[in-house]
Amino acid sequence: MGDRKLVFILLFCLANFALVALGFAVYHVGNIALSFWSIVIYPIALLIIYVCMVDPMQREFKLSGRKIILLASSAFLISVLATYSIWTIVTPNWSFKVMTDKTNYRLGEIVEITVVLENCGFITHSFVSLVSNPIIVSVRYVYPENPTVRVQVWYTPFHISKTKFTLAPHQSLEKKFFWNQTNIYNPEDKIEAGTYLIEALVPSAESDIVGADNLFYAWTMINITET
Repeated sequence: MGDRKLVFILLFCLANFALVALGFAVYHVGNIALSFWSIVIYPIALLIIYVCMVDPMQREFKLSGRKIILLASSAFLISVLATYSIWTIVTPNWSFKVMTDKTNYRLGEIVEITVVLENCGFITHSFVSLVSNPIIVSVRYVYPENPTVRVQVWYTPFHISKTKFTLAPHQSLEKKFFWNQTNIYNPEDKIEAGTYLIEALVPSAESDIVGADNLFYAWTMINITET
């Protein structure tokens, strides 16, 4: 009798643990289809738990409703802490940023651009870039009359080749680029003084078009003056 009671209690706790873990996963994945099915599955699962475990524990083992609620609450708390801890450990946590050595330049100065991608997670993570570098940097002139209008004047060369990159915990991938303030489309023409948008991106291998779908994206602004 004691062994059977223990088995029922363990199964009850495991069932509650599984339900909470599933709910946590569905919430963080954010899949609409999964969310819909979870609405259907949860009531059915709760009914099964009640019929197969709660009712026998009350009738056969004389467990009060208070003790059953305490068991369910304990299983809920443990499952939340365990699931959150596991999720935190296995979920990728990236830092991606682009920086320049200065924010203000004179016409003709070299602009040094540094891009850093860091794995801030607890385990090794990988990603697949559409290009082999795997980072592309773009420079766009921002029209003063309408800052939403931006025209590309320079970008880093790239080779389309789906390439996998792996970074250990707290390992960084750092790339430096140098823009000599030339217009890549018209090398003979001088660029204008003004504001420029520096963009850095890692294009996803899921897309065949550079910039259409990015794994990582960052930007910063610089000013170029005549004097």
